[in-house]
Amino acid sequence: MTAVQVEVVRVFTDPDGRFGNPLGIIDGTAVPPADRQRVAAELGFSETVYVDDAATGTIRIFSATGEMAFAGHPTVGVAWWLHSQGVDTPVLRVPAGDIQVTRDGDLVAVRADSTWGSPWDWRQLDSPDAVLAADPAS
Repeated sequence: MTAVQVEVVRVFTDPDGRFGNPLGIIDGTAVPPADRQRVAAELGFSETVYVDDAATGTIRIFSATGEMAFAGHPTVGVAWWLHSQGVDTPVLRVPAGDIQVTRDGDLVAVRADSTWGSPWDWRQLDSPDAVLAADPAS
């Protein structure tokens, strides 16, 4: 496969633009669907977004281990990036469904169904050592 252009944005930065979670964004026409998982794994970001149709907001999200029907961080990041490219779609379309996008200046918010997120469990641990010793699989 030939070289692919990857845009990298940092999502959820502080007010000075520091920190944040890096997100890879790729033109979906540049990578065949069968290769997207491999490319996302090679890039090593927590998520990589393929923009299949910017005008309609159609995107696909991949982590290093598989495709995700929805994820918050990538949808916020790609909504901001599309806006920065002059594309102001009010909706992002992911396999889980449509996500509403709102903007206020440079700020972007998304609204999605909370049941689309990955399952999680809240656990209160007594100390930093207990956190380090915890087995995430249990």
